[in-house]
Amino acid sequence: MGLGYWADSSFETEPVFLLVGLALGFATFVVRLVQMRKLVEEAAAEVPDATPTGGTNDEVSRVLERIRERNQRENEAGSTDDDWDTPSVWSIDHGDDDERE
Repeated sequence: MGLGYWADSSFETEPVFLLVGLALGFATFVVRLVQMRKLVEEAAAEVPDATPTGGTNDEVSRVLERIRERNQRENEAGSTDDDWDTPSVWSIDHGDDDERE
């Protein structure tokens, strides 16, 4: 887009080069997406019984179960990584409110 804008400013052809640049950029994006899709399909074909997540259904289920168990243990212990409900996170001590006006 920057080159198209510069070309339009230099040759006084606004917005021709800007639109051409946008179209070329979008076309390049679509071509790259198609190439990536082919790579993903080829990689998935090499893994037997693969799901789109990259593992078999049993493997994915085991990982999800371990995550659920860990979260349950943390919740039972009362410790979490992000303890956002504590007042200390949300409040800031500004001292005596009467002094501020």
